[in-house]
Amino acid sequence: MFVYWAKADDGADLARILNNSMAEQVKICPERFIPFGTLPLQAPEMAIVEMHRCVSEYNFKGFIIGTHINEWGLDSPELIPFWELAEELEVCIFVHPIDLQIKGKHRKEPGFLPKLVGMPAEMCHAVSCILTGGILEKFPRLKVCFAHGAGTFPYVRDQLQEAFMNAKVNELDTLTSPPNLYAGKILCDSLVAGSQASSFLFDVMHPEQVLLGSDYPSPLGQVTFDSNPKYFKDSLNDMFPNLHAVAKAKVLGKNAGEFLGLVEEEIL
Repeated sequence: MFVYWAKADDGADLARILNNSMAEQVKICPERFIPFGTLPLQAPEMAIVEMHRCVSEYNFKGFIIGTHINEWGLDSPELIPFWELAEELEVCIFVHPIDLQIKGKHRKEPGFLPKLVGMPAEMCHAVSCILTGGILEKFPRLKVCFAHGAGTFPYVRDQLQEAFMNAKVNELDTLTSPPNLYAGKILCDSLVAGSQASSFLFDVMHPEQVLLGSDYPSPLGQVTFDSNPKYFKDSLNDMFPNLHAVAKAKVLGKNAGEFLGLVEEEIL
């Protein structure tokens, strides 16, 4: 999905090839698909050029990025020009986990364990970087959504708040306002496993912040809902009787429509 490890010129060439291909595929059925691009963020200046090109030539609505770019977290100073342009162009940024490893010299991790455990941790770290790194404070109109229910972030959200309130000078010097002030501005998809986890996600993030997702064609899929968004829709009434009709409509489409900047008649 990402080639941040590649040389800058090679990464830029591949991003251009992939984005051109994406644009051509969307032309086949433009009323059903909205293109998101990829960017060579290991070279932010090249990423900015490619972002401009995709928006101006193909009307891309957004871009998918990793939870980190090699050694850079999403709050790294090197990425500030990227965030600045993303806000200026009003594009959507979708953050997906990358490098799902559980590191240990003497451990062997079986099967999907790095994904099952590493992925939620990666997502939590990315959200935390955005919140504590002051990214939303600098760019309040930025539109960003995190995959897989924002990982373990819902469980540590209050810990971040407590850390800020009790931090010593310079421990969180990039943020001048409490993280919870900005946590309400981020979005996540619905990809968590089990009705209890989904219910907790809605409690912490609120239905206005959750977008329907399927993770298709991942082998893990949306475990809770059998990789079938229609099943998710049909199950909402039974699984979450306290989720009122307006909130359900938001989760099933309106949130995504607002995120993408679609008008009412474009939301299917």
